[in-house]
Amino acid sequence: MVKIGMTTRSPEERAIELKSTGVPGVWNVDHAVFVPNCEYLEKVIHSELESFRVSNDREFFSITVDDAKETLDRFSSEMILNFPGWPDLDLVKQSIESELQKIRIERHRRLEEAKQEKQLLVLQREIEKKEAEKKRLQEIEETRQNELKRIDSDTKQKINASMVDGWIIFWAIVAIFMFSQDKHWYFGFGPAIFIFFLMKWAVEEKEQAKQLRKDHNLPDHPN
Repeated sequence: MVKIGMTTRSPEERAIELKSTGVPGVWNVDHAVFVPNCEYLEKVIHSELESFRVSNDREFFSITVDDAKETLDRFSSEMILNFPGWPDLDLVKQSIESELQKIRIERHRRLEEAKQEKQLLVLQREIEKKEAEKKRLQEIEETRQNELKRIDSDTKQKINASMVDGWIIFWAIVAIFMFSQDKHWYFGFGPAIFIFFLMKWAVEEKEQAKQLRKDHNLPDHPN
Protein backbone atom coordinates (compact mmCIF):
# COMPACT_ATOMS: atom_id res chain seq x y z
CA MET A 1 0.00 0.00 0.00
CA VAL A 2 1.33 3.43 -0.93
CA LYS A 3 0.32 6.96 0.01
CA ILE A 4 0.34 9.54 -2.79
CA GLY A 5 0.04 13.15 -1.69
CA MET A 6 1.47 16.64 -2.09
CA THR A 7 3.37 19.17 -0.07
CA THR A 8 4.72 22.65 -0.73
CA ARG A 9 7.78 21.84 1.44
CA SER A 10 10.19 18.89 1.31
CA PRO A 11 8.67 15.37 1.09
CA GLU A 12 10.85 14.28 4.03
CA GLU A 13 9.35 16.94 6.29
CA ARG A 14 5.89 15.86 5.28
CA ALA A 15 6.73 12.18 6.01
CA ILE A 16 7.84 13.05 9.54
CA GLU A 17 4.60 15.02 10.11
CA LEU A 18 2.57 11.96 9.19
CA LYS A 19 4.10 9.93 12.01
CA SER A 20 1.40 9.16 14.58
CA THR A 21 0.16 6.38 16.84
CA GLY A 22 -1.90 5.13 13.92
CA VAL A 23 1.16 3.94 11.95
CA PRO A 24 4.01 1.63 13.06
CA GLY A 25 6.82 3.95 12.02
CA VAL A 26 7.93 6.83 9.80
CA TRP A 27 6.74 6.92 6.22
CA ASN A 28 9.43 6.25 3.63
CA VAL A 29 9.68 8.65 0.71
CA ASP A 30 10.18 6.25 -2.21
CA HIS A 31 9.67 8.84 -4.97
CA ALA A 32 8.99 12.56 -5.38
CA VAL A 33 8.78 15.04 -8.25
CA PHE A 34 9.04 18.84 -8.23
CA VAL A 35 6.23 20.28 -10.36
CA PRO A 36 4.79 23.76 -11.05
CA ASN A 37 1.30 22.93 -9.73
CA CYS A 38 1.26 20.17 -7.15
CA GLU A 39 -2.42 20.59 -6.22
CA TYR A 40 -3.57 20.04 -9.78
CA LEU A 41 -1.22 17.09 -10.34
CA GLU A 42 -2.43 15.43 -7.14
CA LYS A 43 -6.04 15.58 -8.39
CA VAL A 44 -5.00 14.14 -11.76
CA ILE A 45 -3.08 11.25 -10.18
CA HIS A 46 -5.87 10.45 -7.72
CA SER A 47 -8.39 10.44 -10.56
CA GLU A 48 -6.18 8.17 -12.67
CA LEU A 49 -5.73 5.68 -9.81
CA GLU A 50 -9.30 5.90 -8.50
CA SER A 51 -9.92 2.19 -9.03
CA PHE A 52 -6.95 1.36 -6.72
CA ARG A 53 -8.01 3.71 -3.95
CA VAL A 54 -8.58 2.09 -0.57
CA SER A 55 -10.96 4.76 0.76
CA ASN A 56 -12.60 7.74 -0.96
CA ASP A 57 -11.50 10.17 1.78
CA ARG A 58 -7.91 8.87 2.11
CA GLU A 59 -4.77 9.03 -0.06
CA PHE A 60 -3.95 5.30 0.20
CA PHE A 61 -3.71 3.13 -2.90
CA SER A 62 -3.40 -0.62 -3.24
CA ILE A 63 -0.66 -0.47 -5.92
CA THR A 64 3.02 -1.27 -6.27
CA VAL A 65 5.60 1.46 -5.79
CA ASP A 66 6.86 1.00 -9.36
CA ASP A 67 3.37 1.46 -10.81
CA ALA A 68 2.86 4.54 -8.66
CA LYS A 69 6.20 5.96 -9.86
CA GLU A 70 5.36 5.32 -13.51
CA THR A 71 2.02 7.08 -13.20
CA LEU A 72 3.50 10.03 -11.30
CA ASP A 73 6.40 10.48 -13.75
CA ARG A 74 4.13 10.26 -16.78
CA PHE A 75 1.68 12.96 -15.69
CA SER A 76 4.32 15.21 -14.12
CA SER A 77 6.34 15.13 -17.37
CA GLU A 78 3.27 16.21 -19.33
CA MET A 79 2.72 19.08 -16.90
CA ILE A 80 6.35 20.26 -16.99
CA LEU A 81 6.24 20.44 -20.79
CA ASN A 82 3.81 23.36 -20.41
CA PHE A 83 6.38 25.27 -18.32
CA PRO A 84 9.49 25.86 -20.48
CA GLY A 85 12.63 26.27 -18.38
CA TRP A 86 11.34 24.35 -15.37
CA PRO A 87 12.77 24.16 -12.70
CA ASP A 88 14.57 27.49 -13.49
CA LEU A 89 12.16 29.78 -11.62
CA ASP A 90 13.08 32.91 -13.62
CA LEU A 91 12.34 31.16 -16.90
CA VAL A 92 9.16 29.73 -15.42
CA LYS A 93 8.04 33.22 -14.36
CA GLN A 94 8.72 34.51 -17.88
CA SER A 95 6.79 31.60 -19.33
CA ILE A 96 3.90 32.18 -16.94
CA GLU A 97 3.89 35.92 -17.73
CA SER A 98 3.87 35.10 -21.43
CA GLU A 99 0.94 32.76 -20.96
CA LEU A 100 -0.85 35.34 -18.84
CA GLN A 101 -0.31 37.92 -21.58
CA LYS A 102 -1.83 35.54 -24.10
CA ILE A 103 -4.76 35.02 -21.76
CA ARG A 104 -5.19 38.79 -21.37
CA ILE A 105 -5.13 39.28 -25.15
CA GLU A 106 -7.63 36.47 -25.68
CA ARG A 107 -9.84 37.83 -22.90
CA HIS A 108 -9.70 41.31 -24.47
CA ARG A 109 -10.56 39.83 -27.87
CA ARG A 110 -13.54 38.00 -26.43
CA LEU A 111 -14.69 41.12 -24.59
CA GLU A 112 -14.48 43.10 -27.83
CA GLU A 113 -16.43 40.41 -29.66
CA ALA A 114 -19.04 40.37 -26.88
CA LYS A 115 -19.24 44.18 -27.04
CA GLN A 116 -19.70 44.09 -30.81
CA GLU A 117 -22.34 41.37 -30.50
CA LYS A 118 -24.12 43.46 -27.89
CA GLN A 119 -23.96 46.53 -30.16
CA LEU A 120 -25.28 44.48 -33.08
CA LEU A 121 -28.07 43.16 -30.88
CA VAL A 122 -29.00 46.70 -29.81
CA LEU A 123 -28.87 47.85 -33.45
CA GLN A 124 -31.03 44.92 -34.53
CA ARG A 125 -33.57 45.74 -31.82
CA GLU A 126 -33.60 49.39 -32.94
CA ILE A 127 -34.19 48.32 -36.54
CA GLU A 128 -37.00 45.97 -35.48
CA LYS A 129 -38.49 48.74 -33.35
CA LYS A 130 -38.38 51.21 -36.26
CA GLU A 131 -39.87 48.65 -38.64
CA ALA A 132 -42.67 47.94 -36.17
CA GLU A 133 -43.30 51.69 -35.79
CA LYS A 134 -43.27 52.11 -39.58
CA LYS A 135 -45.76 49.27 -39.96
CA ARG A 136 -47.98 50.80 -37.26
CA LEU A 137 -47.92 54.20 -39.01
CA GLN A 138 -48.71 52.54 -42.34
CA GLU A 139 -51.69 50.80 -40.78
CA ILE A 140 -52.85 54.10 -39.27
CA GLU A 141 -52.47 55.85 -42.64
CA GLU A 142 -54.30 53.04 -44.41
CA THR A 143 -57.14 53.30 -41.89
CA ARG A 144 -57.22 57.08 -42.37
CA GLN A 145 -57.33 56.75 -46.16
CA ASN A 146 -60.14 54.21 -45.94
CA GLU A 147 -62.06 56.54 -43.64
CA LEU A 148 -61.53 59.45 -46.06
CA LYS A 149 -62.82 57.30 -48.93
CA ARG A 150 -65.90 56.43 -46.89
CA ILE A 151 -66.52 60.08 -45.97
CA ASP A 152 -65.96 61.15 -49.60
CA SER A 153 -68.47 58.60 -50.85
CA ASP A 154 -71.07 59.34 -48.13
CA THR A 155 -70.89 63.12 -48.53
CA LYS A 156 -71.15 62.91 -52.33
CA GLN A 157 -74.26 60.78 -51.98
CA LYS A 158 -75.79 63.22 -49.48
CA ILE A 159 -74.99 66.26 -51.66
CA ASN A 160 -76.39 64.62 -54.79
CA ALA A 161 -79.44 63.35 -52.93
CA SER A 162 -80.12 66.77 -51.35
CA MET A 163 -79.93 68.45 -54.78
CA VAL A 164 -82.44 65.99 -56.28
CA ASP A 165 -84.68 66.15 -53.20
CA GLY A 166 -84.57 69.94 -53.30
CA TRP A 167 -85.79 70.12 -56.88
CA ILE A 168 -88.46 67.51 -56.29
CA ILE A 169 -89.71 69.40 -53.23
CA PHE A 170 -89.68 72.70 -55.12
CA TRP A 171 -91.79 71.39 -57.98
CA ALA A 172 -94.03 69.59 -55.50
CA ILE A 173 -94.84 72.94 -53.87
CA VAL A 174 -95.49 74.51 -57.26
CA ALA A 175 -97.78 71.64 -58.24
CA ILE A 176 -99.74 71.86 -54.98
CA PHE A 177 -100.47 75.55 -55.45
CA MET A 178 -101.37 75.07 -59.11
CA PHE A 179 -103.89 72.33 -58.38
CA SER A 180 -105.32 74.24 -55.42
CA GLN A 181 -106.22 77.41 -57.38
CA ASP A 182 -109.80 76.28 -57.92
CA LYS A 183 -110.10 75.42 -54.23
CA HIS A 184 -109.56 77.55 -51.20
CA TRP A 185 -105.99 78.98 -50.92
CA TYR A 186 -105.34 77.20 -47.65
CA PHE A 187 -105.82 73.81 -49.32
CA GLY A 188 -102.13 73.71 -50.25
CA PHE A 189 -100.76 75.66 -47.28
CA GLY A 190 -100.36 72.69 -44.90
CA PRO A 191 -98.60 70.43 -47.40
CA ALA A 192 -96.50 73.38 -48.50
CA ILE A 193 -95.31 74.01 -44.93
CA PHE A 194 -94.44 70.31 -44.54
CA ILE A 195 -92.57 70.25 -47.83
CA PHE A 196 -90.79 73.47 -46.89
CA PHE A 197 -89.33 71.81 -43.79
CA LEU A 198 -88.32 68.81 -45.87
CA MET A 199 -86.56 71.15 -48.25
CA LYS A 200 -84.87 72.91 -45.32
CA TRP A 201 -83.71 69.52 -43.96
CA ALA A 202 -82.29 68.59 -47.38
CA VAL A 203 -80.36 71.86 -47.54
CA GLU A 204 -78.95 71.32 -44.05
CA GLU A 205 -77.87 67.82 -44.98
CA LYS A 206 -76.07 69.23 -47.99
CA GLU A 207 -74.33 71.94 -45.95
CA GLN A 208 -73.27 69.43 -43.29
CA ALA A 209 -71.82 67.17 -45.99
CA LYS A 210 -69.92 70.13 -47.50
CA GLN A 211 -68.55 71.11 -44.08
CA LEU A 212 -67.47 67.51 -43.42
CA ARG A 213 -65.56 67.47 -46.70
CA LYS A 214 -63.94 70.77 -45.77
CA ASP A 215 -62.93 69.48 -42.32
CA HIS A 216 -61.18 66.51 -43.94
CA ASN A 217 -59.58 68.58 -46.73
CA LEU A 218 -61.61 66.88 -49.44
CA PRO A 219 -62.14 68.77 -52.71
CA ASP A 220 -65.47 70.58 -53.15
CA HIS A 221 -68.09 68.42 -54.77
CA PRO A 222 -69.72 70.20 -57.77
CA ASN A 223 -73.31 71.17 -57.14
